[in-house]
Amino acid sequence: HSGRGMAAAAAATALATVAQAAASATPPPVRPHSHPTMGAAPCRTCTPTPRSCGSGGPRCHRRNLSTGHEVIVPSLDADLKTKEDFKYDPEFEQAAKNWLEAVLGEDLPDGTLANTLKDGVVLCQLVNKIRPNSITKINKTRIAFLQRENVNSYIRACRLFGLQPSSLFDENDLFEGKNFNLVLVNIYALSQHLSRSKMFSGPQMNTPPPNQGLVLAFSGTSPKPAASVSYVEKQTLDELREWLNEHMDACDYDHVDDLTTDLQDGIVLILLLERLTSQSVGIYQPDPTLPWHSMGNISLVLRFVTEQVGLRVEACATDIFGGKPLAIIRLLSTIRDRLDIEYALSKLPKGERGAFLVKELISTENTYVQKLSLITDSLITPMCTSSPPVLRKEDAAALFSNWKDLTVRHTLLLAQLQKSYSCDNVASYCDVGPLVRILEDMVSWIQALYMTYILNYDASIPFCASLRKRNANFDALVRRLEDSQGMDLHSFLIMPVQRIPRYLLLVRELSNCTPPPQQQLLKACLAKFDSILRAVNESKRALDNAKKVRAVEASIHGDFDPIAAPRQQYVREGFLQIAGDDEKNSYFFLFADRLILTRHEPNVAPSKDLRYEEVFWLRDAEDVLDSLAAGDGEEGEGSGDEAEDPPPGGFGVVMKDFVLGLIAESEKLMQAWVHDLRETLARREPSPVPAN
Repeated sequence: HSGRGMAAAAAATALATVAQAAASATPPPVRPHSHPTMGAAPCRTCTPTPRSCGSGGPRCHRRNLSTGHEVIVPSLDADLKTKEDFKYDPEFEQAAKNWLEAVLGEDLPDGTLANTLKDGVVLCQLVNKIRPNSITKINKTRIAFLQRENVNSYIRACRLFGLQPSSLFDENDLFEGKNFNLVLVNIYALSQHLSRSKMFSGPQMNTPPPNQGLVLAFSGTSPKPAASVSYVEKQTLDELREWLNEHMDACDYDHVDDLTTDLQDGIVLILLLERLTSQSVGIYQPDPTLPWHSMGNISLVLRFVTEQVGLRVEACATDIFGGKPLAIIRLLSTIRDRLDIEYALSKLPKGERGAFLVKELISTENTYVQKLSLITDSLITPMCTSSPPVLRKEDAAALFSNWKDLTVRHTLLLAQLQKSYSCDNVASYCDVGPLVRILEDMVSWIQALYMTYILNYDASIPFCASLRKRNANFDALVRRLEDSQGMDLHSFLIMPVQRIPRYLLLVRELSNCTPPPQQQLLKACLAKFDSILRAVNESKRALDNAKKVRAVEASIHGDFDPIAAPRQQYVREGFLQIAGDDEKNSYFFLFADRLILTRHEPNVAPSKDLRYEEVFWLRDAEDVLDSLAAGDGEEGEGSGDEAEDPPPGGFGVVMKDFVLGLIAESEKLMQAWVHDLRETLARREPSPVPAN
C-alpha cells in the first residue's frame, strides 16, 4: 500500500532523526510525562496472559488490521458490572482466612471474613507483617471514612509490592460488600506474588479455589488445563477443536491447542460466531487485559448464542473462563450443531443439499413469523387496545417500532413459500426457481423495512427497561410472556436484527450447490442481500460508535473538553506506559481528533475509575514511529556512549515540538496501536480549537 509505505518511510526517517539527535542534543524531545506523580507507588499495568501456539511462541492474532473490523469495546463501567459474574466460594474464604491467621500469628474473630476485614485493620496489620512499618497509622475506630482510609492504605501497599491493577479491588467491594470475592482473589494473588518475588518468606496460601482459571488470571498466571478429563470428554474436545480450527484458518487466526485454556478471553468464540452468522456479535474488548474484560466477552458470547438459537446454553461465563470441559463441550456443540450450516451440509450427499437449504429457509421463516405474531398478538395489540391502555401508542412505537409491518410482510412471504413448496411433494424442494422469484420480490421492500427497525433497536432496549420499572401492568404482561416462552423480551426484540444475515447465509450456501443458470440468479439476489446488509451494518455501526463515545466520556472524571461531536469516531483504548514515566496506570483513548491520557484508579469510584490527565490533539501530530531509540523518554539517559537496546513494544507519536514515547505491553499491541494511529492521521480532519 503506497500510503503505508510512505508512512513507514517517514517513520524511519523521523526515527533516524531522533536517534541522531540524541547524540547532538537537538532532537524534538521524546516527552516524559510532565505532571507530578501520585504519592502512592506506581501501579503496575495488567499484562495479557500469553497463550502458547504450535510453534512454542506467544499466541498472537493474525487478523488483517486494515480491514477496519466493526468491533467496539465496552466502557469500563460495563466492565466493572461484569465483576458480578464472579462466583463466591466459602472454601476459598476459609483458605484465605487460614493464610491470614498463619501470617499474623493469631486467630481472627468468629463470623464472616468480610466483616472481619471491613474496617481494614487486619489488612493493614498483614502489610506490616510482610514489610514492617509500611503503614505507620492504622485507624482503630468505628468512623467510616477512617476505616475506608485503612482499606485504601492496604490497596496502596499492594501496588507498592508490585501487584497488577487486575489483582486489586475497589474499596467498595469490601467496605460496602459489593463483591467480596474480588477481595479474596486479591489476597490469593498477594500470597502468590510474595512467594514468586521472594520478598516474604512466611506462609503461603496453598489452597487454590475450585475455579482456578479466575484466580490465576487475577494473579497474572495462565490457567492450567483441567486435571481430570474423561476419555469420552477428551475425544469430544479433540473433535470440537479440529472443527474449530478449520474456522480459525478461515479467520486467519492461529490454531487452538487446548480448548480448556485458549477460549479464556472469549476472542476465539467471538471470531467463530461472527464467521458463522455474518453478524457483529456486539460490543466487546478485542485486547482483553483485565479479567472482567474476558468475562464480559464470554458473557456476550453466551447471550448471543442464546438469542441466535432460542434456548439457553447450560454453561456460565466463569465455567468457560475457568476451562471446565463439560461447559465448553456444551457451548461448542450448540454452536456447531445449530449455527454451522456448512457442518450440517457436510453430513449430507451433495444431491440433497439444495433441498435441505430450501427446507431450512422455510422452516426458519415459519419460526420467525410465529415469534413476530406472538409479540403482535400477545403484547402490542392487547396493550394498546385495552381500556385504559397499558401502553400509549407513542410508547409502543418507541419500543416495537414497525413490528406490526414486519409481521404482515413476513406472514405474506411465508404464505408464498408454502404455496411454492409443498411438504407432500419432496421433489419440489429441488427446484429453486420459485424461490428466486420470491427473493427478487423481497429485495424491493426489505431494506427500508429493516432499516427503520434496526435504527430504533438500540434505543428500544433501555426504553424497555425504563418502562418495566415505571409501568407495573406492562412488566406483568411481559413477565407472563417470558415465563411461558422461556425467552426474555430482549431475545424477541433482537430477532429482526439477526434475520437478514440468516437470509444471506442460506442464499450463499444455496448458490454454491445450485447449477447454472439458476445459480446466476441466486448470486444476483445474494449481491443485493449483501448490499442491504452492509447498509444496515453501517447505520448500526454509526449508532454503536456514538454510544461508545458517550460511554467513554461518562467514565472519565476531571476537567476536559467534550469528546462527543457529530463526526467523532472512537478508535481504540488500552494501557500504555509513557517512556520515562515510572507510573504504569496510564490508560489511553484514541479518537479521530485526539489521543486522551487518563490514569486508571480502580479505588476512586466504581463507575468513574479513570482520571483525566492530558489530551494530545492529532492536528499537531506529524508522524508515528514504530519503535523508540534506546533511552528515549528517560531523563539523563541516551546521551552516553554505551548502546542500549530500545524498549520492547515502544513506539512514538511525533508532535510539533516533541515525540510522545509510548510502550505497549506486547509487540502485537504495539503494531495495532501504530497501525490505528497511522490510519487515523491519514483520514483526520481539522479539529476545532479547544475552548480555554
